[in-house]
Amino acid sequence: MRLLRGEEVTADGHVRVDRARLWTLPDAVPPRYRTALSEETARWCGAWADGLLTVAVAPEQLRKIVAAFRASRPVSMRSVRSIEGSLVPGGRSQLGVASKERAHQ
Repeated sequence: MRLLRGEEVTADGHVRVDRARLWTLPDAVPPRYRTALSEETARWCGAWADGLLTVAVAPEQLRKIVAAFRASRPVSMRSVRSIEGSLVPGGRSQLGVASKERAHQ
């Protein structure tokens, strides 16, 4: 995130970075999304991620994952949106197909 705000970054972790800087910055810092398949991961990423991505799980488990994410967020940032979809051969998106099929079962 510091790079996306135009700051110079030096780090010595898994990758060593010495005075890295982006010379062309986006108009706005893009949101950071994190995937989570468990409550523990959702709670961890809720502390810093802007949004949550997950896969189809049992409804009760999904409620627990979303609740853990929301609980670790500031009150003003607890909104959650859902988009269902899939890719079919050829890479075409089929957004909304899953929810329509579920409604007819």
